[in-house]
Amino acid sequence: MKKFISVLLVLIMVFALSACADKGVGSTVVSNNAEKEGSETTNTIAPGAETESPETTDATVDDSEVKFTQIEKGIALDTEGRIWSFSLVDDLKLFCDSAKFTYISEGNGLKCAIDENGGLWTWGANKSGQLGDGTTTDSDTPKKIFDGVKTVAAYGFNAFAITTDGSLYQWGYGNCPAKLRANGDDRDNILIPTLVETDVKFEYIATGNSYASVAVDTDGTRYAWGAPCTIMGYSANQIDPTFSADAPVTPFDLKAISNDTAPKGTYYFGNNTTYIIDANNTLYISGGKGSRLDPFEESGSFTVFSKVADNVSMIVPAMYGTLYIDTDGNIWGWGSDAFKICAPAASPVQITDGTKYTDVAVLDAGSTMAYALGADGNIYTFGEKDSTPRIVEAK
Repeated sequence: MKKFISVLLVLIMVFALSACADKGVGSTVVSNNAEKEGSETTNTIAPGAETESPETTDATVDDSEVKFTQIEKGIALDTEGRIWSFSLVDDLKLFCDSAKFTYISEGNGLKCAIDENGGLWTWGANKSGQLGDGTTTDSDTPKKIFDGVKTVAAYGFNAFAITTDGSLYQWGYGNCPAKLRANGDDRDNILIPTLVETDVKFEYIATGNSYASVAVDTDGTRYAWGAPCTIMGYSANQIDPTFSADAPVTPFDLKAISNDTAPKGTYYFGNNTTYIIDANNTLYISGGKGSRLDPFEESGSFTVFSKVADNVSMIVPAMYGTLYIDTDGNIWGWGSDAFKICAPAASPVQITDGTKYTDVAVLDAGSTMAYALGADGNIYTFGEKDSTPRIVEAK
């Protein structure tokens, strides 16, 4: 009898282990290795084609080992290529580890990520088809919509991507001038990544507030569209010689900027303000007049980029204030007393000292908080609730 009971117990254990395997317990590593060691055939996804949506995760990890490489509004990327989420009330939580990601981007509720194989994943708001998945349904689950992507830029209701061959794709809000008239003059929402019909090959794309967009081709020529020329720092006839110099013009089509006097560098778009940081870490601004939160408004002017600061590595314009990081890793800020450290329209003041930072993001949700990536790989937070930066726990 005892022998029979022992055999029965063994059979029950074998059945239980088989059931766990069928449910995928512990299958993530096996699946990833199978993809790497299996067929060499590349699975190319056509724009808008349906793909399998991965499950987001609530798994618990050892926070002492987690280090980060990039931070955006509400999301962060760690050194293992995993995406984390956070909010004003929640600490960092592991969000998605279904692929090894190398870059993340967020724009007013639209979130994008590029994986190590050039796959573009999107999630978030989708009222105008800005997820590029062929629908207008919001989604909290990252979904791969496109392959072969080199870089992506997203803001609000539309997004742009440059593929590895230099082609420019765009999707989202069809009534936005930034649509480049890919659908002719009908201006329907563009629900899947759509090729911009041009022979130009691109290296860089930036988009932001007011739907301003600037792209740079492989020869270094800049193109601008989507917002009044003045917001982008150009006069009308700089973008198109046939335009009147004084008239407020919005370029609807892809136009090369003629007579381009702006410094070459990285673009950032704020509230009726455009910033450029050049290769020497010099910050330039255009606009500013009428932008009440900008301390440089006396220096800035429409259609002219003015030098305003040295040793700037990156800048984050936000609704209630603006932050930038200098080349020594210190964070500076200004605007509307949003961070409890500077008065409205005052000159920038240094916020941090000691810990060095490489990236920063701002959460605007009634209470303004900033999240900064330290050179040590930890994420810190400070702002209206606490002006002293503290490490955010990863759970």
